[in-house]
Amino acid sequence: MEENLGREVHAVAELFPMLRGRAFEELAADIKKNGLREPILLDAEGRIVDGRNRYRACLAAGVEPRFVEWEGEGELAELALSLNLRRRHLNESQRALVAAKLAKLMEKEALKRKSRLVANLRPARRASPTFAVGAGVRAKAGRRPA
Repeated sequence: MEENLGREVHAVAELFPMLRGRAFEELAADIKKNGLREPILLDAEGRIVDGRNRYRACLAAGVEPRFVEWEGEGELAELALSLNLRRRHLNESQRALVAAKLAKLMEKEALKRKSRLVANLRPARRASPTFAVGAGVRAKAGRRPA
């Protein structure tokens, strides 16, 4: 897991590279001057889904971070892509790395879903074939009542 300064980070947040150097310093300076404009998005377990750079910049700038919880609509990976590809300037190799990480994450999620489905399936009990003979008498198939 990446550097997170005390907060757990969801795997979808780690699809994108961390800001470093001047880009991070500029973000921290902007947050110090203007405050945190976009709250940090958390999942139901309190992990950062979007905003780990803003979170780090708040801590560096001495600004109290604000959080909102994801409402659970749609897929988290799609949300992270939508939020980050729109506002990030990634070069070709960074985009390729994001795509590779996303493929691995989606594969892991698919395996988890499959495991949950399989665990929820119970073997069907084989019913003994019976038929009604009449007057409330039941008999097993293949046998004739005496």
